[in-house]
Amino acid sequence: MWTKLIILFASFIIFFASAVTAQAGNWFIKNIDGGFWTSIAVDPNDNVHISYYYYSTADLRYATDASGSWITTAIDTTGSTGFYTSIALDNTNKAHILYVRNLGVASYGIQYATSLGDVRIPVSGNNIVWGQPSVAVDASNKVHITYFDYTNKLLKYAYSATPLTTPWTSETTGISFATISESACQASIVVGSDNKVHIVYYDAPNSAIKHIIRQTSGVWGAPVTVDSGSSFSYISVVIKNNNLYTTYSKGTDIKYAVYSSASSSWGAPETVESGNLSSPSIAVDSNNKAHISYRDAANTDIIYANNISGAWSREVVDSDSPAGGYNSVAVDSDNKVHISYFSNNFLRYATNAYVDIGLRIRDRATTTVRIACQGPGFITSPLRIRNDDGLTYGIALVGLSSSKASKARIRTSSGTKALRKFFP
Repeated sequence: MWTKLIILFASFIIFFASAVTAQAGNWFIKNIDGGFWTSIAVDPNDNVHISYYYYSTADLRYATDASGSWITTAIDTTGSTGFYTSIALDNTNKAHILYVRNLGVASYGIQYATSLGDVRIPVSGNNIVWGQPSVAVDASNKVHITYFDYTNKLLKYAYSATPLTTPWTSETTGISFATISESACQASIVVGSDNKVHIVYYDAPNSAIKHIIRQTSGVWGAPVTVDSGSSFSYISVVIKNNNLYTTYSKGTDIKYAVYSSASSSWGAPETVESGNLSSPSIAVDSNNKAHISYRDAANTDIIYANNISGAWSREVVDSDSPAGGYNSVAVDSDNKVHISYFSNNFLRYATNAYVDIGLRIRDRATTTVRIACQGPGFITSPLRIRNDDGLTYGIALVGLSSSKASKARIRTSSGTKALRKFFP
């Protein structure tokens, strides 16, 4: 059914006729570039930031839609670099990226890059590192990182208040391993509002996921077991109100566990889904509900699950085989989901936040168009298009053939939908 909508602007009125359409269910999917080893973050303005490895030239790249359209940038093009990227944003929305670089002759090192300046800083010295490094930024914009020192079989931690000008301060966490393998080098770091540093890591020799805390005094606590009894991989952790939420692969199942700062203890791990599954990533919304993306290896799909209802529900995001590898998830200010992942040789981006708009100009006096909106059942009448500052804006017509509203929203009875793109 077509619904007539009135969108009021400062100097004129445009009438819309609208219909609800969908693409891949409720998901808008876009190819960004060619690449994998992705990491995603969303800033308070709902701009998306993605770090990734660009496989064609073995470079580190960064993509963002902060300008209103997707822009990709080559960050590090020296040699073979950009493996296992991890991204975090500071309170000025600048990106901080940690990644692995090939130093030659089977030697790998940790490298740091930031959009604060054109800088790429070696972190790990001459020691060989491997596996998944992780980066976090605290409320004062101090950067914290963790990684595995493969040469000395140590879990390392380093920080810098101003990485552009201050050398990294490196510490041993007190965690060492008798043996270590490349696949076992899995760790994730977060920092609470109380400035305590948390690292969740895989203790492969003891077949366990463990958690250590660095107190504000600089003292590391004893490791605590989160889960045990199998092989683990792909650890992802987020922190909210100083509580930790983690997901990881246990065998071929996806697991989820929560740490309470009030009781200083972990709850029993939950099974999100069983099967031939891997590569989970987690985000938590403003209601403390978990959103997890992961790969269904049996069907080569990218899957999204949440516990909004109290029980785990899942849906297929992308089934364009092969899909779902090296995925990362984030939520925005409206609790909408954003996922970056590798699929069919592309770095892909999927979200349930977009409204996809199609315009057809009918006449020059009263402009009547049809709107194809991404996502079912949210169109109501009347509507206003407002920018992020709350003011009402018109659509600037270019030759009466195309238009674009950047960062606008459609506010409806069922919530806020992002209005990003207009297509003539």
